[in-house]
This record gives sequence, structure tokens and C-alpha cells, in this order.
Amino acid sequence: MKVCIVSRDRMAFMTTHMLFPDASIVCPESQYGGYSKVVPKKRLITCPDGCNTIAKVRNFVVSMFGKRGVFMLDDDINKCYSNMSDLRIPINESSGLMSILDGCMTCAADIGAMMCGFSRLSLAVGYDPSEPFKLHHWIDCVVGVIGTDRGWWDEGLIMHADVDASIQAIRRDGKVWIDERYWFSHDRDTMPGGQSKHKTMEAVMSAAERFNRKWNPYALAVYDAFAATNSIRWRITKKQKLAMRRKSIKSGVARSGVRMPCEATEGSPLGPVEGARG
Repeated sequence: MKVCIVSRDRMAFMTTHMLFPDASIVCPESQYGGYSKVVPKKRLITCPDGCNTIAKVRNFVVSMFGKRGVFMLDDDINKCYSNMSDLRIPINESSGLMSILDGCMTCAADIGAMMCGFSRLSLAVGYDPSEPFKLHHWIDCVVGVIGTDRGWWDEGLIMHADVDASIQAIRRDGKVWIDERYWFSHDRDTMPGGQSKHKTMEAVMSAAERFNRKWNPYALAVYDAFAATNSIRWRITKKQKLAMRRKSIKSGVARSGVRMPCEATEGSPLGPVEGARG
């Protein structure tokens, strides 16, 4: 498994590299000199300057490392928390953080999901211990891809590219793997550099229009004038609907060799659409 930190124009501000000291940093070719002053050169991977959006960079990284499995981390992550505890104690040990990533990718590979990640909401918003994992939601910030050397991020989307890729993964594989037990805190909205220069009002509204043409009614990008950005209204059924059916002992052998009396089959992840008109 490869771990890459995707960064641009943030050599003086990025924080993720301190939590993951062995991770590689993917930066533009023209900024190699600046990043080499912050991290050892052996940790740097350069991408063409033309990869100037998150979608293009993700496709570049996946083409290089996707076959063996790769996690792409935002460069503004500052802490990782466990949602399973009321004690807000951050997980700072790099070995523990790597184990969390490795466990997530292993589970995704076992169920046949090519995309995986972690909770988007902190404990303050609410964690349901009866649903520690999700299969039908979008992934960002810490994005894992496994088993492919072909990226599927829409390079025409300046924003919401990760939401778009998540829906594509759900359509293709029937699921993604999201470990709700952990949450990575980040400083995306206030840190300079990165995608911030693309977030003009015109660009934000244009991105929403393109995204909605592609995915309405499954997901909608709605412009929030107060926050001067878009919010995503996710309308794909989030609950895992599992139907138990009997299975013959002969065909019900698990990978470990333990015989399974039944199996769980998922309902259609893209139907019905919550709140959609018939």
C-alpha cells in the first residue's frame, strides 16, 4: 500500500506530512525546489504542472500506484480522532495511523470495493455505533483506491470531483467502503494555496451546474451564498439494506474455510432515490 500526500502551493503550510512521516508528497514539477526545503527529496514525487486540479492529480497518482493500492491524503490534515470514544484524544502515532489506513484498505479489498475512506463527520455531529461502516456515501480528504491503474476522476470538474468519483464507484462496484470509526480533522477552508484559487463565485457556481447536469437526482450541489461555496445534498439511500437468504453449504464456503449458512446481498445502492419525484 502506497500513501501519498497531494499538495500544491502549500510547502510552508501543509501539516499532514508530520502525522505520516513516511508518506510521499506529490507536488508540481515547478514547485519541487520549494518542497525539497521542507521534506527530504526522497519523499517527493513530481507531477506535471498541467495537473492543476485535484481530479487530474488523483488520476495521475492512481495511474502510478493504484494497482497495489494507494491512499491519497489532503495536505491540511492536522489530527485523527476515534469516534468510538467520548474522550477527544487525538491519535498521533504514525504506526497507529498507518494501521488504520491498512485496515480500511484490507476491508475494502475483501468486499470488492475499489474505493475506500473514512468518516466525514466528527463525534460532535454524531456517531452511531450500530453502523460503524458505510457502503453508499461519498469519500474525500483521505481517499483510498485499490486494484486499478486507471483513474476515473472527471477532470472537467474543478470542484466535487471526489463526490463524482464516489458515485461512479458505487455504480460500478455497488459499494464503497467507509470506516465511520475514525475521523481526520483538516483545515481545508482557511489554509491558503491548494484549490483555494479556483474557488471564485463564478467557478463554484459553474462547478455546481456541471455536477448537477451529470448526477441529478442522485446528488445535487447547491450554492450557499452565505458560505460562498457549494453544499452537497446526497440523495442516494445511505442505509445498507441487507437481505438474508439461505445458501447451500457447498457454495457457502468463506475465504477462511468457515462454512456460511447464509449470505448477505445488498439492495440497489442507486435506488430508490430519497426525496426524488417519480
